[in-house]
Amino acid sequence: ANSMCPTELNPLTLDPPKVVEKYGASVLVNCTSTEDDHNGIYWTVNKEVQKDMEDEKNFITWPISLLDWDVKAECKIKLTNTHECSKDLEITVYKTPDTVSVSVLNHGPMVEGTEYLLKCDIINVAPVQKLKVTWYRGNETVQTQQMFNDTNVAPVNVSTTLRVTAERDYNAALFSCKAELHLGPEGPELIPTATSSPYIAVVHYKPLIQGCPGRYTGVENEFSVDKLPCRADGNPPPTVQWYYQGKPINASEPLTRTHSGKYTAEVVNSLGRSNTSVDITMEYSPSFTCDDLYEVEEDGKLQTMCEPKGVPEPFVTWIKDGKEMASPHHWTKHDSGKYLITATNKHGTANHTLNIDVLYAPELKDKMDFNVSVNEGSDVTLNCEAEGNPPPVFHWTCDGVNILENANNLNITRVHASATYHCTATNYLGNTTKQIHVHVIKTTKTTANGAATIPEPSTPTVCPLILSPAEIVVRFGDPASVNCSTSATGVVGMGWEAAFGGTGFQKPPAVTWRVEKLEEWKMEPKCYMTLKNNHQCHVMPAITLYKTPDTVSVSVLNHGPMVEGTEYLLKCDIINVAPVQKLKVTWYRGNETVHTQQMFNDTNVAPVNVSTTLRVTAERDYNAALFSCKAELHLGPEGPELIPTATSSPYIAVVHYAPELKDKMDFNVSVNEGSDVTLNCEAEGNPPPVFHWTCDGVNILENANNLNITRVHASATYHCTATNYLGNTTKQIHVHVIKTTKTTASGAATIPEPSTPTVCPLILSPAEIVVRFGDPASVNCSTSATGVVGMGWEAAFGGTGFQKPPAVTWRVEKLEEWKMEPKCYMTLKNNHQCHVMPAITLYKTPDTVSVSVLNHGPMVEGTEYLLKCDIINVAPVQKLKVTWYRGNETVQTQQMFNDTNVAPVNVSTTLRVTAERDYNAALFSCKAELHLGPEGPELIPTATSSPYIAVVLYAPVITEKNYNRKVSPGENVTFDCLAEGNPPPKMRWNYTPAVNVRETTGWHQTSISITRATSTNAGVYICVASNKIRNVTRPFTLQMKG
Repeated sequence: ANSMCPTELNPLTLDPPKVVEKYGASVLVNCTSTEDDHNGIYWTVNKEVQKDMEDEKNFITWPISLLDWDVKAECKIKLTNTHECSKDLEITVYKTPDTVSVSVLNHGPMVEGTEYLLKCDIINVAPVQKLKVTWYRGNETVQTQQMFNDTNVAPVNVSTTLRVTAERDYNAALFSCKAELHLGPEGPELIPTATSSPYIAVVHYKPLIQGCPGRYTGVENEFSVDKLPCRADGNPPPTVQWYYQGKPINASEPLTRTHSGKYTAEVVNSLGRSNTSVDITMEYSPSFTCDDLYEVEEDGKLQTMCEPKGVPEPFVTWIKDGKEMASPHHWTKHDSGKYLITATNKHGTANHTLNIDVLYAPELKDKMDFNVSVNEGSDVTLNCEAEGNPPPVFHWTCDGVNILENANNLNITRVHASATYHCTATNYLGNTTKQIHVHVIKTTKTTANGAATIPEPSTPTVCPLILSPAEIVVRFGDPASVNCSTSATGVVGMGWEAAFGGTGFQKPPAVTWRVEKLEEWKMEPKCYMTLKNNHQCHVMPAITLYKTPDTVSVSVLNHGPMVEGTEYLLKCDIINVAPVQKLKVTWYRGNETVHTQQMFNDTNVAPVNVSTTLRVTAERDYNAALFSCKAELHLGPEGPELIPTATSSPYIAVVHYAPELKDKMDFNVSVNEGSDVTLNCEAEGNPPPVFHWTCDGVNILENANNLNITRVHASATYHCTATNYLGNTTKQIHVHVIKTTKTTASGAATIPEPSTPTVCPLILSPAEIVVRFGDPASVNCSTSATGVVGMGWEAAFGGTGFQKPPAVTWRVEKLEEWKMEPKCYMTLKNNHQCHVMPAITLYKTPDTVSVSVLNHGPMVEGTEYLLKCDIINVAPVQKLKVTWYRGNETVQTQQMFNDTNVAPVNVSTTLRVTAERDYNAALFSCKAELHLGPEGPELIPTATSSPYIAVVLYAPVITEKNYNRKVSPGENVTFDCLAEGNPPPKMRWNYTPAVNVRETTGWHQTSISITRATSTNAGVYICVASNKIRNVTRPFTLQMKG
């Protein structure tokens, strides 16, 4: 507008007042005047007058096709022949970039600590003044640039850079840039955006070794250095070398007890090197290196004569005469004898039998001086009884004169004079003397009187202070207080002296010691008072500070299942409890109390860790029994009303025991001739027994506890034997046939008498084993046959040689031979030989399971594709089951693999998929399971692939259902067209243009709006949705009423 037409007097308004549209779009703009009296309204575009001046109405509509980047449009109105007003239309034409890409200005991999420039190129974008570029590392925003100084409104190419100092954490980081056109409130609802493909950073950095503990504990022959939780990190990937005592070592070689010490790892790559050290302690089961006989001196301290070696330090038990005893602190003569010393730690148990001979100096059996009265002239024999080790020698004197050597009796004839005799018993450890007074017939009586009086005690001075309470029991961290008062006179002042809660010197009669949190384990507050004569005294409350255990747990010191009749030690660990002197530990089997310990000698009042053990002789009834221990702090009447208690989780005992028949009696069965009979053999054991039937010595059935006999014709004796690795038991059943005169069946088949085929009378337990590659394995082979010269195992590993019956065991520590066929054989006196072989399944879970697609690129709806599941290094493939999943839904299972190889193989299976749009972003995976049967592990060995994420392209589908509208003239109407597809579809309309029709396009949606509809607007409007798969159309019909 010019100065002749100021803004406030301008009658023109534009709808919309601003246009922001994509290059190539069509826009309908309405120009309306508030003045009805005018000489014409018209549009100019780039100062060129457009056709169709409107001089009858007060509005004019103009359709603009945005094909000029710098288009300028004005609406003008002639108010008079000389007076004209105008209104400029603000137009922004935009275009999203053709491409956005990231590159690095310095070629090659980045190096940690070095600065690099990443460049983001935005190609063919307009208007650049509205451009905002954001840099990302992963999903994190790292830089934003919003100022581009180019004034050109046509598309341009621009770049922005990101300065990056490389860090090791940036290796494999995804750097990307996003270009957005911020076009203001008139712009599209969704900001036009284009994002680069990510630039994957490769950062080289010096090596580090991470995750290594400062100290580590391993088990002898099981642990090697390469099992440490250490991880070498560096790029390029570093080499790792371990050193022990300055020398390089093989990190995969198992360590022994002599290999404890400091180990150093050095990691090296092209950028540098680093190292770290670990102190490794090797643990091992106890062992003894002791003599069988030791001599010790009485009262000598316990020598380290027979100390077991083991790490952790073994728990040592001394047993004498079948009873457990405390290990002696000082030897006495009564300690001689045979001892069984048991040393136990978590890795095992060792026993040693020890004979102790305690040496001691002679001791008189009667230590009193002795008086003998004898008639003058009579004979007398003096006795001197003494014992020692070694046995003592004796020596007699009379009034200092030697009279006899090495006899413990002295015979004196015709005694005439009183005398004193001395008998001395001597060994190299010492001597002892007995004095005997011989009185010749005169006797005198004497009495002695010497009473002692007890002096009256002097009265002790008592401090006249009263504590309330005098004794407190406090939980660690809780508040505590004690009041101190006096009724004494002449008190100058009083107070509390304490590390915490002290009060200073205060006036009587009372003062209180108080702490908000009692957290000092040795707290000894004193309440004191001072009298006018400067005399001082004090009293102290009795304080018990307690803390319940952090944990209470039960473990077994002997690994593996218990065996009936064997003794085991269960250990209860109580961690961080105080005061231990008040601790009571109770052991339970189920709900039954089995042992209580209430004496802990530690004098420490601060929290300690303590343990107590329960000696258990395994019984079959203990199988699946729950052993637990309960720790209680019995703090007396001043303690809390509820005794502080902590209980362990239960330890579930597994007890193995030999089979036992449920009915041990021999059994008689009577049956009519020609009838059927079933014999039952019920036995239980752990592991569950296998069964074996014989009839009059002939094998007839394996591994069934029932025997069905049809049409019995002859009496016979049957034996059922139940066996596991701990033993066997046999039930004898006599079948008596009752002969009848009636014949009900002719031509009945009879069981022939022993021209039965010969069966090798060897029993394997177990007869079938399933073992993971590298695990131990064993099978017991036994026979109850007579006339057996010998038996043994013939095998590539674990063979035994020829041994005596009745049993021999094949055992390997690590089963690593894929085709292992051990044979148990026996030789009879008639030189007949036979053998049996166990069924062995050796298995290995796959190294990897992965899914790939055989047709590259994204899937297209309706097309068939093959997904492939590769299972690498699995055995035995005959037991393999592969299941395909889409999400959590099972879609296919394959369980037949024809390969006969028992060693590990690589196999593949395919899934045929016809792509559907619902499969877009679906997760396809495959799971490999080894179904190893009832003898296999309880949990099926399984490995599952990472998911394959499907990308499915499909044609657009228009989802709007309101296709027809019927309106009155002058009404406004809008058709919305929404579509879904992959890739997301582009939207447009096909229709007959009109000045009152406006098209707007957004994300997956386009709309067409008709302002004040007239009959000329009636007709069909076609919505078109397009992507690389297909174009889809939908007609929308507008009808006018009346």
